[in-house]
Amino acid sequence: MTLAMTIPWGGCTQVRYGPPVEVPSDSTEVTAALANGSHEDNRDTVGFIERIRREAQGSRVPLQAILDTLFPPRHVSAAAADRVDVLKTREELDVQLLERRASETGVCACRYDAILQCFDELIRQVAILCPERAFLLIRQMTDEINAIKKQHANEIELMRQQMATLEMIFISTHNARGKVTTTSQIPAQVPS
Repeated sequence: MTLAMTIPWGGCTQVRYGPPVEVPSDSTEVTAALANGSHEDNRDTVGFIERIRREAQGSRVPLQAILDTLFPPRHVSAAAADRVDVLKTREELDVQLLERRASETGVCACRYDAILQCFDELIRQVAILCPERAFLLIRQMTDEINAIKKQHANEIELMRQQMATLEMIFISTHNARGKVTTTSQIPAQVPS
């Protein structure tokens, strides 16, 4: 099994999962309901969905059993990683960043997502050894991310205030000289 498994919406995750859980064999009603609509002669998708919905509501099959049949649930692996797994995860992260064309500098959503997945795998490893420490690590990570986001928002607001102040100073000094009468004549970059 690879460390970076493909997830249904096309992305990859760095968290190691166990094999998909098989649906119990006693769910013959679910498999029969799904098998009835899987023939090639049934091309009416909306009609097929409505028929499955009616059959599911009329039968005693819970919705979760149907979903588990369609998309086998995954459980996070409890196996500890060794050195080879760590190196393989690093290589897969590098490949994922290259494939998604993540920016090496600045703010990049692709890189942010990939790094969070690596943190998830790290938290999984810590949870195997000490679950309490994993909870503390999650709390610390979320607090740190929230603090950085708040600091970033405060810095943006401070820059806006400074730009407004510089704009007012620029307008007042040039209006006193009679050169600028509207704000549209202000240069795009104010020298610092």
